[in-house]
Amino acid sequence: MGDMLSIARAEIRRHDWGATRCGCGLPASHLLDGLMEDVLTCAPAALAAMDKHAFEGSFLRDPAPAVAAVALGMLADGLAPRQASDVLWLMLQLAAGEGGDEDPDSSSLYARTFRVLRGGLTLIYREFLNNPWGRQEARELLEILEAEQSKHAFYEEFLRSTS
Repeated sequence: MGDMLSIARAEIRRHDWGATRCGCGLPASHLLDGLMEDVLTCAPAALAAMDKHAFEGSFLRDPAPAVAAVALGMLADGLAPRQASDVLWLMLQLAAGEGGDEDPDSSSLYARTFRVLRGGLTLIYREFLNNPWGRQEARELLEILEAEQSKHAFYEEFLRSTS
């Protein structure tokens, strides 16, 4: 990454982790004590460890929107394909949470997380087109997040026609 600043690290600094109650019951600032650093290096165990913190099974927890923003920042910063696949998996856990049938314009936890993830559609499309390891996770994310299904269908056909 050289001299470039990290979007993911900026997202970490942008959020008030201490004011957010973690899914485990502690202030979410404890996520910054090593776990978030492991997430930034895409350690698969750290990404899976977001269970009980940002989500629990299919239920989102309060850090979910901030974790979604960090995940998008990681994709924007650029990752190796297999690392991006792991981050897409984390994003899919957040997008597929309970409440998916809610109004995405509401102020619910799910809706706020959904809006953050939807803001990264271009990054998800990039992974869908270019990352064979993350293609399935990206496809599933697009099925959940993309409001314009004809756009999603176009990209599916575009991928088939260029393969």
